[in-house]
Order: sequence, then C-alpha cells, then structure tokens
Amino acid sequence: MTLALTLAPLIRSWNFVLYNLVFNACVVALLTWVVMPLITRALRGWLRRNDPKALGRDHHLQFNNPLKKETHNECKSGSRHHSL
Repeated sequence: MTLALTLAPLIRSWNFVLYNLVFNACVVALLTWVVMPLITRALRGWLRRNDPKALGRDHHLQFNNPLKKETHNECKSGSRHHSL
C-alpha cells in the first residue's frame, strides 16, 4: 500500500511493462531485505522452537532432531548391528 502511494505516482506514466517491472522489483526487494528479516526476527522463538540457541538455553544442551533417521547399523541403545 505504501509503495503504491509513494512509487506509483512517480512511474505511472511509464510504459505498462516497464512500470510493472520496476514496481514488482521494488516489492521483491523490500520483502527480501526489509520486511522478511523483521518478521523472521520477531518470530524467531516460534520458527526455531526446538533450537536451544533461539530459546536462550545453554549452548551445551544436546539438540534432538526428530527428523534425523538412524542408519540401518544403529539402534536407539547405541549398539551396532552386524550386517551379513
């Protein structure tokens, strides 16, 4: 909305394709380098819920990744299975 009020009047008289190219490039640039970093910083605790560093916990705590799969030679007890 703000971009439409500030930039659009300046470039409205340009060719339709050029106008859209410049306007959309400005939108992408603002979202990439201004808006999304602010949103990411504001939602850091929620986005990185299981990351001890994001929650302010001690760095020595072990992070358990639920998505990490065990290899076929490991089991939860840590012992190794012998493959034939």
